[in-house]
Amino acid sequence: MASQVGHVKANVPLVQCTGGAVVIVDQPRWISFFFGDEL
Repeated sequence: MASQVGHVKANVPLVQCTGGAVVIVDQPRWISFFFGDEL
């Protein structure tokens, strides 16, 4: 589980640069949480 969390944190900055496309393909569930909180 620790590996998954680490991967997500490393993808967070990458996602912002790409526009969130990487997150959707990598972890669609995380997007719901991030977008849901903002929306």
